Amino acid sequence: MIIEIDPRVDIVFHNLFGSLEHPRLTMSLVNSLLGRVNLPKAVELRVENPFQLALYAKQKESELDILYRDETNRQVQLEMQIRWHEGLPQRMLHNWTQLYQRQLTEGQEYHEHVPAISVWILDNTLFHDNRWLHVFRCRDEDSGLVLHDDQCIITIELPTWQKWLASGKESILELLNRWLYFLTKAKGTDQDALLSQLEDPEFKEAVTVIEGYTKDQKQRHAYDMRQNYKRLVNSYIYTGYKQGEEKGLELGEEKGERKERLKLARKLKDKGMSDEEIMEITGLKPEDLAGL
Repeated sequence: MIIEIDPRVDIVFHNLFGSLEHPRLTMSLVNSLLGRVNLPKAVELRVENPFQLALYAKQKESELDILYRDETNRQVQLEMQIRWHEGLPQRMLHNWTQLYQRQLTEGQEYHEHVPAISVWILDNTLFHDNRWLHVFRCRDEDSGLVLHDDQCIITIELPTWQKWLASGKESILELLNRWLYFLTKAKGTDQDALLSQLEDPEFKEAVTVIEGYTKDQKQRHAYDMRQNYKRLVNSYIYTGYKQGEEKGLELGEEKGERKERLKLARKLKDKGMSDEEIMEITGLKPEDLAGL
């Protein structure tokens, strides 16, 4: 059976990795990420904002922000970002600072902060340096000294990762790569063929979760609504772009035409014509002639 559901769509992604019903999926993905960047793995992860289908069904758009706490109270924030937008790096930093700042309540001291790790899985290329994995910290340029271990922002760029996998630079045997393969290849792939490549029991459970969006009417309706809203937003973006492009051409034509009129006005003025005569011929206004 061909899988019809895209696990990258926020409602599905949040159900897979932000649900209290599927803790194995959460632990598997998050620990594969932490292990890849040499951060301590979690023994236990608590979902701070569990998935609720009703919330997605009622909202046209919501920010995907899955928040976990581990046994040491360390925070891990996970986001799946499908669309690129202007200011995305600033948004990443803004979200991390909000997460870190909200840790302290009145009466607490700065040393009571705990590490906050913000993970962004991007379905687009952001940095164009041919690297799919980036780990950002507050670091001294000369010595490489990290100001404090509390700050960490991790980005994964799926298009670049797919190129690395195709070129043999990454192996499907690594657990993180299997999860990225699942995210990028599940939709449109035969279910049995996918599971034969991804043999871990977590992936069978993940396929069962996304199957629910095919079989359950409420889940499928919510999925379709999210997809339709995404298409609508993209349509508005494209329409705005085309309108801006047309307006730019129109303004460019107007600018070129005015430039030609000013050139003609200079020639007529050099021949001794009055401003009134020049304005009648060129259609320019008194303020246009002021600088001649």
